[in-house]
Amino acid sequence: MDGHAAKDGACTGLCDILGAVGREASDLARMAAGLQAALPVPGTRLCARTVESLQSLDLLTQRLQGLADFLDALAPTLPPAWRADVAAAVRGLTLSGLARRLSGAGIEEPGAVEDCELFEAGGV
Repeated sequence: MDGHAAKDGACTGLCDILGAVGREASDLARMAAGLQAALPVPGTRLCARTVESLQSLDLLTQRLQGLADFLDALAPTLPPAWRADVAAAVRGLTLSGLARRLSGAGIEEPGAVEDCELFEAGGV
């Protein structure tokens, strides 16, 4: 191992790390698809800006799922000896649920409630 490896030997296989990132991307794609399903109300006339935003949301959904599929296909091809210090990598993340999922410290069900700050409708 090189100088970038964890000093206490607590490294995780890259195939496991990529698997966790792939599951996260897939979950985000499902969330984005759920947003698409909620918008717009059928029969509603939409302005050009709203149509562009909905198209961007659709592209976001497709790209996230594409990344998830790519990572799922790539992860099992990596040598088991390839390892990384996940604890160091997640240290700067601000969402504790995301950090837990990516570090493998806590497997949560897809769609589990994430740390978030809610705001009232009509104002931010």
